[in-house]
Amino acid sequence: MSERNYVRQGRKPKADPYREYVEVLDGNAVRSVAAEEVPERSADGEKSRKLSETTIRNRERALSLDIRSVAFLTAAVTVCVLVCINFLEIRSESTKLQEEVIRLETRVASQEMENDIRQSQITSSVNLVEVKRRAEEMGMTTPSEGQIVYYESADRDYVRQYQELPENILRG
Repeated sequence: MSERNYVRQGRKPKADPYREYVEVLDGNAVRSVAAEEVPERSADGEKSRKLSETTIRNRERALSLDIRSVAFLTAAVTVCVLVCINFLEIRSESTKLQEEVIRLETRVASQEMENDIRQSQITSSVNLVEVKRRAEEMGMTTPSEGQIVYYESADRDYVRQYQELPENILRG
């Protein structure tokens, strides 16, 4: 029902805070509209507002970059670029060193394998029975208990004797 019908029946329409009641005209066409000031719309469909001079100046100042801001941004970008370049150089050096370590580890493994092969060849080529027989032919005998001298060496696995050892070092 329209507002006009409410008035004819002598009742007031219910108060609706979200809706303003205006007089409804009979018929399906509006004969006259009160001339109200309608805000103009810009090309993109938004209402244009009149801005104060201060607002316009503040917006222009906010959008413009002064020399300090440009200098700061330039310095910040320069520092970032230098840090990135330094990172890439360090990463490149690290990769080179890793490749060198792998190459050296491969070389060590190869030499250890070659050394093991030669050790097994030497061990298999020596016939201890033949060595003992030849030594006995040349007059060598097995040492007796009194002829064995023990020597302690903390820094080496073997000892070469170039001269007689003093008595205080020997123990039996």
